[in-house]
Amino acid sequence: MDDREFFLARRKAELPAFLSVLEALPADRLDYKPHENSPSAQQLAGTLTTELGAGAQLAKTPIRPASASRPRRGPHPSRP
Repeated sequence: MDDREFFLARRKAELPAFLSVLEALPADRLDYKPHENSPSAQQLAGTLTTELGAGAQLAKTPIRPASASRPRRGPHPSRP
């Protein structure tokens, strides 16, 4: 299983729980923080949503070989 397959499997397994947590957040309590140094419920929901979207986009992006992402150069000067 490569990283993409792993992410997609985890997303499929975890998405229902993630959505139920988001739906359970009371609209009038989005500022709730379990500790003063903790992010708010709204900040956590935003972070998780952003990460889920970024991961899904990444999983849909075709993989290019590493050599395709670097510009081609001529032969190395010290090599014949």
